[in-house]
Amino acid sequence: MKFKINEDLKLIREMLNLSQEEISLFIDVDKKTITRLENNENYPTNETLEKIYNFAYKKGIKINKIKEMIYKEGHLQELCVKAHNHVIDAITYLFLPVHEQEER
Repeated sequence: MKFKINEDLKLIREMLNLSQEEISLFIDVDKKTITRLENNENYPTNETLEKIYNFAYKKGIKINKIKEMIYKEGHLQELCVKAHNHVIDAITYLFLPVHEQEER
């Protein structure tokens, strides 16, 4: 299973307000490794993956739950935009002259 480690690592860092150097010290990997992972230039070893996700878990960050919340929030925003567009269409239709309504 491939993880989106570049997204996950950056999310973990941002949530904990850590620099790349700081997180590298916490999980005992080189800062260059963190940079390359975030830039999607490398894929981590299983050991590094384990270090990253264990660190996040110990800090109370449950990546899957957070991604689910982000997805739901994005989906909700998408639905709101669609509803807004339908309301605008309905209002526009209501205020069109009668002959233009008949043409639609």
